[in-house]
Amino acid sequence: MTPVKYPPEVLKEIIVNAVIHRDYNISDDILVYVFDNRVEVRSPGSLPGSMTLDNLLQDRFSRNPTIVRLLNKYPDPPNKDIGEGLRTVVAKMAEAKLQSPVFSIEGNYFVVELGHTPLARPHEIVMEYLDSHEEITNSTGRSLTGISSENSMKDVFYALRKAGKIEMVPGKRGNKSAWRKVSSTDIDTSEADISLVQEDAATPPEDGTGQETQPASGTLKSTKKLKARRAVVGPARNRPCSCGSGLKYKRCCGQSSA
Repeated sequence: MTPVKYPPEVLKEIIVNAVIHRDYNISDDILVYVFDNRVEVRSPGSLPGSMTLDNLLQDRFSRNPTIVRLLNKYPDPPNKDIGEGLRTVVAKMAEAKLQSPVFSIEGNYFVVELGHTPLARPHEIVMEYLDSHEEITNSTGRSLTGISSENSMKDVFYALRKAGKIEMVPGKRGNKSAWRKVSSTDIDTSEADISLVQEDAATPPEDGTGQETQPASGTLKSTKKLKARRAVVGPARNRPCSCGSGLKYKRCCGQSSA
């Protein structure tokens, strides 16, 4: 079984937050569950004050200010404000390429679930983003994937383009360059165009009635006769006639063929 590892700062912040911000009016313990694929920390009491699951990472509030003040007297306080501490948890999980923790309220418990699920690969993140957005830039891609190098992000885009998944947005170059999904209707019609041209060249024109026109028999015969006459024009008509008369071909047998 693959060992489950978390950044030390994550476990520390979650447990310290549970000790400092729990509701001590509830006579229950802080519960830490360790599973094969996740860790759950259950702290007695709901969120304090005006804190909600929606503003959990933005607002700051302490249920037990006396404990917070005492801990802050240490040269290196082990605690942060609840919002700051949880933001640290989210950031450290992202650095470890793990999905963000899940926060929830279950009865009288505030629950933090630390899943050990790796983040999606960069190209999957890009395609998922383009499912709901028209285009993506290099900076946006780096922000979503955690890739720090601009060139490394370009490599992700180039690989997706080679796979026929995305294309560059026309008219956007340099710092404004962006990528978009290739539409399912954007297919290569070059071979189809060639086949249509060949078919048109091989198909006789129509006469306006929907029927293919055929050359008249007289025209066809005249064409053959013209080709036959062309075979004996020019210098050949000035040669001696092959009948043995001694005359030139044009004044002998050539007169009858003309």
